[in-house]
Amino acid sequence: TGVGLVTPAGNDVATTWNTLLAGRSAVAPIRIFDASGFPVRIAAEVKNLAPAAVEAAIGDRRLLKLANRSHRFALVAAAQAFADAGIRPTPETATRWGCVVGTGMMGVTYDELAEVQRDAAPAGELEPDRLLTARGSAADPLTFCRSQSTAGSALLTRVFGIRGYSSSVHTACASGGQAVGTALKLIRRGVADRVLAGGFDSMINPVG
Repeated sequence: TGVGLVTPAGNDVATTWNTLLAGRSAVAPIRIFDASGFPVRIAAEVKNLAPAAVEAAIGDRRLLKLANRSHRFALVAAAQAFADAGIRPTPETATRWGCVVGTGMMGVTYDELAEVQRDAAPAGELEPDRLLTARGSAADPLTFCRSQSTAGSALLTRVFGIRGYSSSVHTACASGGQAVGTALKLIRRGVADRVLAGGFDSMINPVG
């Protein structure tokens, strides 16, 4: 069994665990967007996740355009878990590996929503015909792909060569825990020998 973590308390298992043992808070002023207009301007964000760590985890840089912020957390944590376990799928074992991951609040980014507003509702009311001539995120199929709860599991199975059972659990805050429970059942029932399981999300944004 291997463990990988990317959390507000640290970008790996050791840092996260030491932060918890020391009782240090992971809450700080919000940095990923301008929160000055909100009554609450603090949150527990994942901080300083190095782009190099994401690129090392994903391998194929062409896939980065499909990965949103939460997907990058998942890819780095999964790479850590495989390294910790000392085992990963091979062409011979790939169909006996499964992947069950949970997501809580997937969606488009605030910037993408704002772009649709500017293009298709400049006066405040949606004008559907303007969506047909939009050039930004409203007309970009990748925006739709990144917003699906299954997008993260698709990236994980592609990057790590998993060819067996795959599922995405979407049950709000219980998603990650339910994914681990589902993985346990798959192994008990003989559906898979090994399963990549866990949860990922990025819920701190002006909408969420």
